[in-house]
Parts: sequence; C-alpha cells; structure tokens
Amino acid sequence: MNNPMCGFGSEACGEVPARFMLTVAVTPAGPVYGCPRCVRVYELVPVEEQPPGMADLIRREAGGDG
Repeated sequence: MNNPMCGFGSEACGEVPARFMLTVAVTPAGPVYGCPRCVRVYELVPVEEQPPGMADLIRREAGGDG
C-alpha cells in the first residue's frame, strides 16, 4: 500500500507520518488526504467529523458575528 500524501500542502507535508494523515474527502478516484497542518490552515472537516453518508471536501463555517 502506498503512503497517503497530503493533497494541499508543500513538500513539508510529505514528512508527516502516514498515521497522522486525515481523510478529508472521498472521490471516485479514491480518498483525499490532508495533513493536520493543512486541515487546520484550510479549515477542512475530516470525513470522520462529517454527518453520516457524507465524504465531501468541506470547510468549517466561520465563527463570529457575521
């Protein structure tokens, strides 16, 4: 099995161990992974935190007053 690669970052993301990669979407071509840094920076919602049946690339909603 190939190690998952972060689909959002730089070469530095390649230094993140595979066990820390998060699945952020599932496409017909397979899962899309993000490293913890990119998930935080781009405010992505990991698949495991999405509602049942969803596996889309979504961002967290902005907080605050508007």
